[in-house]
Amino acid sequence: MKRLNIGASRLERLPLESIKLMSDSSWIHLGDTSANWKEKLKTEWRYGNFHYCARILYRALKPVYSKEQVKSFYSEVDFRDFYYQCGDRLGFEDNTFDFIYSEHFFEHLFLDEAFELLKECYRILKPNGIIRIVVPDADLRTYEKREPLSNIALTHPEAHKTRWSIYSLPLAIKSAELLPYPIMYCNKQGKFFNHFPLESQTEYSQAEDKQFVFSLDYIQRLPSLVVDGIKV
Repeated sequence: MKRLNIGASRLERLPLESIKLMSDSSWIHLGDTSANWKEKLKTEWRYGNFHYCARILYRALKPVYSKEQVKSFYSEVDFRDFYYQCGDRLGFEDNTFDFIYSEHFFEHLFLDEAFELLKECYRILKPNGIIRIVVPDADLRTYEKREPLSNIALTHPEAHKTRWSIYSLPLAIKSAELLPYPIMYCNKQGKFFNHFPLESQTEYSQAEDKQFVFSLDYIQRLPSLVVDGIKV
């Protein structure tokens, strides 16, 4: 089994159960490898993002795990530095992965970047492979307040550049020749839906990665907008 995590959170931000689940040899994680909190603090201060400065200081001064634990986490995981822009080719052969996962990353891309990255995901997925995308349901969610408009500069890596909904994310997935399957979302009328995928469904009958396809236990931020793309 081959699995890819795009826009992966740093492991020390995850609960131990999730680290154990996501750190076996089947996974490759693409994310921010930098743990230099002083540099991050300088960057946020320069942007005037003082609330995030406080979060960085809190994490630095009150870490959940010891330095030895963090070192052991990364010694067991294939975690690679990742920054995406249009035209980039993911460094993997065609038809490599059974499952691709991305949580709260695609909102940090402009639309053109998201469309291009999805095409790359199609290329590297095996036939019947699945990409599961989790993003904020920015404008339609009714289970909490709508996502506020950000005053962070769009050049900032934490800026949300696209506000996804159930009406836009499946279209982006479909543009990459993937079959979209909505799992969790709110519609225009504010109704909340949760369509948990089942092995008996035609769309998922050929899925190889049953451990992750038929579970949501590893998703950190629920409820969110969750849509699968299936390579048929």
